[in-house]
Amino acid sequence: MENKIIPLNIVFTYPVHWNTFKIFRDYIQNFYDSVSCNQWHERFHYEFHDKTLTMYIENQTFNYEWLLHIGASTKTNSDKKHAGYFGEGFKIASLCALRDKHWEIRMSSDNWSLKVICSDHTIDGKKVQMLAYDLTKSDSSTQKSELILQGVSNEDFNMFKTALRSFYYPENELLGEKIWENCDGAVYTRSKAQYDHYLPYNYDYGRKGIVFCGYQIRGSNPFDLVICLHDFEQNDRERDTLLEMEVVTVFKRMSAILSAQASFKVVEKMRRV
Repeated sequence: MENKIIPLNIVFTYPVHWNTFKIFRDYIQNFYDSVSCNQWHERFHYEFHDKTLTMYIENQTFNYEWLLHIGASTKTNSDKKHAGYFGEGFKIASLCALRDKHWEIRMSSDNWSLKVICSDHTIDGKKVQMLAYDLTKSDSSTQKSELILQGVSNEDFNMFKTALRSFYYPENELLGEKIWENCDGAVYTRSKAQYDHYLPYNYDYGRKGIVFCGYQIRGSNPFDLVICLHDFEQNDRERDTLLEMEVVTVFKRMSAILSAQASFKVVEKMRRV
């Protein structure tokens, strides 16, 4: 059994403040990136009991070193799938969860486990606190990647379920009947499930239809349609919601790849425009 403290060179007072929705969204993203969207519903599991939220995926592991560096990603230059895109997201989500939400955060995979902590350091003679990992490595291993958050309230858990609905997967309750799908995207009718208040939307379009880009909800549309364009990326990584003209661009790109039959169904939904 090996144990060590690993400082992350992120000062505890680093002036970034993510809300609960964004913390959960980035934690979920780490798992979501490790499996295909068509397997997400059956492979991602979570449990909530006595203020403890556990998320895990079986038969998927990764090396803890991906958690150490800002911008490091298991998706870069790799032909093997790992559990997550552990760059900025996990570390900043953990900073805000520990400092602002006062949650206890534990992550484990393969033969290691860690607890997110705050450790004391000295910079230029001044004492500062830094985010750190209390890492434990064992001789045995498990074929599971697991995140455990303790101190989660019922209100927080409801926000977690909202964050889950912000990801694209066929079983998402916001999706209705499938109109069309291929590797580039998909089009569904809009279900009657509520468009949660915290999900991104465009003010002028209202909370009616939904636009997914990069497998996440990024905006809305005024029709009873769910438009999913998987490879569309925003120029501004800090902006959660698409501009209205970007929504129009998504519709234009989708119109170029839809089948004739799917196009007819989409036009029917848009007939008043």
